[in-house]
Amino acid sequence: MQIIQRSQRHTIATTALVILCLISIVGVISASGLFIWGDEFSYNEDGIETAVSVATADGKVFVASSATSNAENPDWFIRAYDTQTQSLIWEDQFDYTGNFDSIYKIAAQNDRVIVAGASEVAVVQENWILRAHDSNTGNLLWQDEYDYNGTVSFLQDLLVTEKFVIVVGEAYDENFEPDWVVSVHDIQTGALVWRDRYSAGGTENIPFDAEVSGNRLFVSGWITNSGYDEGWFIRSYNLSTGQIFWEELINEPGFEVAFSLAFDRNALFVAGRNHLDEGVVRAYQSKNGRLLWESEINIPDNLTTLRGIVVDRSQIYVAGSYRQFGSRSTAFIASLNKRNGNLNWLESTDEQANISTITELLNFDDRIYTLAPGNYQGEGSAWFLQAYQKQSGELVFQEIIDHGELSDSPRDMQEDNGLLYIVGTGNNNGILEVYDIR
Repeated sequence: MQIIQRSQRHTIATTALVILCLISIVGVISASGLFIWGDEFSYNEDGIETAVSVATADGKVFVASSATSNAENPDWFIRAYDTQTQSLIWEDQFDYTGNFDSIYKIAAQNDRVIVAGASEVAVVQENWILRAHDSNTGNLLWQDEYDYNGTVSFLQDLLVTEKFVIVVGEAYDENFEPDWVVSVHDIQTGALVWRDRYSAGGTENIPFDAEVSGNRLFVSGWITNSGYDEGWFIRSYNLSTGQIFWEELINEPGFEVAFSLAFDRNALFVAGRNHLDEGVVRAYQSKNGRLLWESEINIPDNLTTLRGIVVDRSQIYVAGSYRQFGSRSTAFIASLNKRNGNLNWLESTDEQANISTITELLNFDDRIYTLAPGNYQGEGSAWFLQAYQKQSGELVFQEIIDHGELSDSPRDMQEDNGLLYIVGTGNNNGILEVYDIR
């Protein structure tokens, strides 16, 4: 495996696109992102490898990827790098009896690296798989497997704390309808601490996001009842015991969904969509679930959805999209006042970029960073890394990252000490790229 500074093709293509884009959108480039180093990897030259998740801890960066070839089922890989020397420390390949193995998330805590995925152990049967590795050596410390009624399971989020590993997702019942599942494990042994499996009686019960604050775990998602009403759903748990402190169900006629959440001090902020097809942010008192305020973002004659949310000292920033029925979506970010939900500004992405969804939203210093797939002026797919000034919403930095003729798709990014780690796929290879955003 070779750690690469970008190839000549990559540098030329990126520079040309960035200059073109900055002339038309920004005018000048600010020092908001400097490419430092990266790695491009492929398990098999005839297959496709996609880096899906990234985590950092103790001077290391960990990348989770899924790889396949024309003749084989996918396996998952973990690669660990030293952030100072930019060298590969260890690599682990997981193949569960030669079946379809999908990796979803990776997280790191002290000397532990935790990965969550699923393996097809039989036809139409996928089990959750949790694996813990020593972060220094890659040695497997424990593995846990979850099977319910021999059906399919999907993971949505993975969190780690000093004591616990938290996994949220969906597991299908005997009628092939997904149940809401929250599973908490001991980080040292993998032993199950508690599990909440819930169905409101309808066809969809899916948690999308989770957040931990102290001994409280908050999970947001979407459930349907026996009348097939689709509802915005939040549960607050005691992290140690699984006791439910409070829950919020909004089940108006139509479609309500709570996609993502963020916590700050004593308030929980949740972003999603309401039954009027508006983007919505709701603020709750974290201790008892009391609604503090509600704010809608309504693009006239469009269906609007919010999927990402971050907070700082005084503001909330959300990422969403809007579209008219039957048309392509346009992505945007917006800033709201944290105390009352009033809208400060809203900025749509450049139409020439063809960005329909923002994959990641990140708060750093005086800027908000976004990562998204796009197709600039029809020239082909690329990664779009953008930074917006917090106070004004002005686009102050943009890099268009084109890895070659084949599909480019960014998947995840993490910040650590002013370095931004981005992973995804490019030209059918797994990609890790590192930027200095200080």
